[in-house]
Amino acid sequence: MATIAKGAHRPRSPFLGQFDLFYTCEILFYARPREQLHILKECSPLDTRPGLRGNWRATAAASYFAALFQRVCPPEAPHPELFDLLDSVLDFLPRSPQPLAGPLIAELKLLQALGISPALDACLACKRPIRADEMPCVFSRERGGLLCGACAGAADGGAAVLARDVLGVLRFWQAAADARAAAACRCAPAQLAKIASILDLFIQYHVEVKTPARAVALSILGS
Repeated sequence: MATIAKGAHRPRSPFLGQFDLFYTCEILFYARPREQLHILKECSPLDTRPGLRGNWRATAAASYFAALFQRVCPPEAPHPELFDLLDSVLDFLPRSPQPLAGPLIAELKLLQALGISPALDACLACKRPIRADEMPCVFSRERGGLLCGACAGAADGGAAVLARDVLGVLRFWQAAADARAAAACRCAPAQLAKIASILDLFIQYHVEVKTPARAVALSILGS
């Protein structure tokens, strides 16, 4: 939802210092349903996230996630579980032990919250469980998960071969209770680059969202 803070830039405005990018705030507003731009009456910061103020790489990732969550949430509709997830992601990003891993873990957790997680346990064609030593297997963008070696011929043009180590990382992240627990798994740059490309294929196809901020954020974090 969107609000307008009238007079916010005046020297004696009660809004001075009360809100900024990525703050979590408690607000009081006058609803204007027709205009879809409500009038902000009061604003009290609950979490100012100082960790993002001194970490420009994490700030780039936070910008991407703010845009992504806005795209997947219909306006004026309550999504408490997604609010809590974004709140935790914004706290996690500046503390991620591997800057590039943070956004990728957060993307996977968002997909879980939306109920469209990649299927990583069994072949989506023959339904047979895929063990970690049964390699190679293929990640199918169209089907939204894995195909075993025998069924790999049914893969679409957006398929990607998955190595054992990359599959292990994805499974660990998916099973972790939250982003901080998932970050305990340290990854090589090549592994993160492969996971980034796989999640990009999945998000564009199944969430139907393409944000230029993603490429910018991942480029910054990988530099």
